[in-house]
Amino acid sequence: MIEGIHLDFKSSEIKKHLLERMRHHKEREVFYLTQIRRVRKSGADRAGYINPVSALEKKVESHRERRDLFAVMAQHLIPNEVYRLTETDLGHIELPGRSYNRWHLG
Repeated sequence: MIEGIHLDFKSSEIKKHLLERMRHHKEREVFYLTQIRRVRKSGADRAGYINPVSALEKKVESHRERRDLFAVMAQHLIPNEVYRLTETDLGHIELPGRSYNRWHLG
């Protein structure tokens, strides 16, 4: 009997996915940094309302942390091995959803 869901992935498949997620988070980081510059340039951060820059900075930091995590993970995979991943593992590496479809169907 097998308990739970466990999927086997080659290290090369996981590395490709991790690098794609790393690039995604880098793009989002750059996007939010651009938004911060626009808000500051418009003066909206001094308009007396809730400061939108603070929320944007949190998003930048979140994407930066995910980007760095995926970079470390990709660098430390053992080449030519098979990794058995659980549902929790898949969630941590952001495999479910659209990225899975792109990875396996595209």
